[in-house]
Amino acid sequence: MNPLINRSSIRDFGDHAVWAGILLITASLPLSKFGMSLGQFIIAGGWLLGGSIGAKFAKAFRQPVVWVLWGIYFLHLLGLWNTVNFDYALTDLRIKIPMFLMPLFFSSMNPLTAKQYRTVLIVLIAATLTSSLISVCIYLNIIHRTVNDIRDISIFISHIRLALMVCISITSCLWFIRNSTSRNVKPLFIATIIWFIGFLILLESLTGLFILVGGTVLFLFTRIIRPGTATHLRVVFSIIVLGTLFTGVKLYQYVFIDSIKIITVDPKSLPLKTPLGGTYVHDLTRQDLENGNLVFLYVCESEMDSAWNTKSKLSMYGPNNKGHLLRMTLSRYLTAKGYTKDGTGVNKLSLQEIKDIENGIANPNDEQLSNLESRIGRLAWENRQYYFTRNPSGHSVTQRLEFWKAARHIITQHPWQGVGTGDVKGAFSDAYDEMDSKLDEKYRLRSHNQYLSIGVAFGLPGLMYFIFALIFPWLAMQKRRDFIYSAFLFIAVCSMLSEDTLETQAGVTFFAFLSAFLLFNDSRRGNAKIS
Repeated sequence: MNPLINRSSIRDFGDHAVWAGILLITASLPLSKFGMSLGQFIIAGGWLLGGSIGAKFAKAFRQPVVWVLWGIYFLHLLGLWNTVNFDYALTDLRIKIPMFLMPLFFSSMNPLTAKQYRTVLIVLIAATLTSSLISVCIYLNIIHRTVNDIRDISIFISHIRLALMVCISITSCLWFIRNSTSRNVKPLFIATIIWFIGFLILLESLTGLFILVGGTVLFLFTRIIRPGTATHLRVVFSIIVLGTLFTGVKLYQYVFIDSIKIITVDPKSLPLKTPLGGTYVHDLTRQDLENGNLVFLYVCESEMDSAWNTKSKLSMYGPNNKGHLLRMTLSRYLTAKGYTKDGTGVNKLSLQEIKDIENGIANPNDEQLSNLESRIGRLAWENRQYYFTRNPSGHSVTQRLEFWKAARHIITQHPWQGVGTGDVKGAFSDAYDEMDSKLDEKYRLRSHNQYLSIGVAFGLPGLMYFIFALIFPWLAMQKRRDFIYSAFLFIAVCSMLSEDTLETQAGVTFFAFLSAFLLFNDSRRGNAKIS
């Protein structure tokens, strides 16, 4: 066999393997954690089979952007010097290997062709669409799975990461609309965008919706200040931007300001006896509200229990079907209805309302609201609970506030060197104890904010470098006019405000793969009009 032909065949096979690995990771981002891992091995194998390893490394070494991106991984290596828990540190370094490999692979390979670039985006959109369709089928009970929370309909990846994939897919659809001349193609992508927006609302993803709205406002603002934009468009865009900002301010006031107003009641106006002769307990120290009514007034538990036992097989002192304390669900439901928490109040409930309470519905109004309205209302309720009890346990948003307090506590103690790569988990555990946090043990997690996680591990200098490493490639490679990369960077940067994006294998792959693919392959290469 001719060795030159054999070597050429191996290289061709390597190139095909790399392309297959790229497509596999792309399809797996919203669908399969295993596929993400397998795709990385395939790319690595193909990269090695492609030969010219020295030349590839040399090509990568010559690019400052690659070194800056590698710096994020090297930062974790440097963090070993003051680490005690090396088992945790080595696991963390293993998880973050894509942060080193993906910039190496994509920077040292030839850029993808325009056709290949478009194919990757199509696969990304199709895979995300498939994941969202499966989630909706679960929601509609077409696919039978236990769903205790809307987040449970995302079965392949976390609901937050799925929301990020939806945002990136919307961006990709917009790119295709902009670059298509076919009358048949544009309506298809417009319909896909509408589906994705509706899915984000169904998913109740505040992170995804915030990114979508924030990105739209930022895009319109750039068009307002851009020279050459028609005056009437500037007026329309300005109205949209101002209207969005006004709505945002009102929502913030509703959730974080109005929700914590103190309700006062004259104790002399409260009755001591129930209509059935029981004794009321009025706890004026509690500020729990439902529909503007205080939950812990007009309470006679013995009557509630007796009446409840005649209507339900579930114990009032046990859990409801969502695992929450049924007594609290019942009390909140009666308060929302304007009923007293006694035998008379329970006896007013219909059979359907009893079932709703058993299923964890604490406010009958929730069933009449859209998913998004219900989510905003629950957020206001959670904030009020956190404000007056200081215990955010079981509530995702207010728990994050406690996580962030713990992270700030750690950073103030280790501002310059951090706690090291492997000691982050232990540092948080100690911080909760030192703060006398009321957060339940099972909810005592890391910061759920990538910037704070970096600050905890490597101090303020490490945090400053991390921010620099996110921004530098966008500036150095003149990506400001690359619509998709700019949108991806905005999505990633915003996602890191509410998630430890780089602390899981799926999150690292999401960021490392897409950032390297979009950074070293310019969307303008694929700008040839699609017919």
